[in-house]
Parts: sequence; structure tokens; C-alpha cells
Amino acid sequence: SSSKNTKFILNRLGLENFFDTVSDGTDIVFPKPDPEAFLIASKRLNLPPKACVVVEDAQAGIEAAAAGGMDSAAIGDAVNSQLATYRLTQLSDLLQYL
Repeated sequence: SSSKNTKFILNRLGLENFFDTVSDGTDIVFPKPDPEAFLIASKRLNLPPKACVVVEDAQAGIEAAAAGGMDSAAIGDAVNSQLATYRLTQLSDLLQYL
């Protein structure tokens, strides 16, 4: 996320333990569509970018995923992006691609 309060929000929602790592606005210099946030996350996971899938609701995020060499799953406003690898109507749709 580009948000600087991602960790706070995840904590408040009780979701902080569902993620192996979080890269957010506090970690980056360049916002999306620069892939910096996603590349930081893949590095922290010790995974090459091509092994990652970015779930995004914004066109800039889909562009960032493509620029970083990652597949992307578009949802919401980004669903019509030509750069998206997968198009979702709901998050659970992603399971059909895994």
C-alpha cells in the first residue's frame, strides 16, 4: 500500500497476522505507478517479482505491478485495466487462478 497507516489499519481490523510482510508508504520514496513498494515486499519475502501477484484496485497499482515484473489481479476501479493479468469481481475470485 502507499498509505502510511497500513500497519495501524491492519492492526485495528485484526488482520496484522495474516500477512508475512507489509510494505507501505513509510517504506517508499516513489509512489505508484513506481513499483518500489511491491519490489520491497517481494525482497522481504525472498521471492522474485515474477513469483508475486499484486492485488490492486487502482490503475496506478496495476501499472506498478507491470513495471515491477509482477502479475496483477485487478478489482474495483482497476478491473478494466488492459495491463491486469486477472480481473476479479470479488477477492475470492483470485482462488480460481491459484
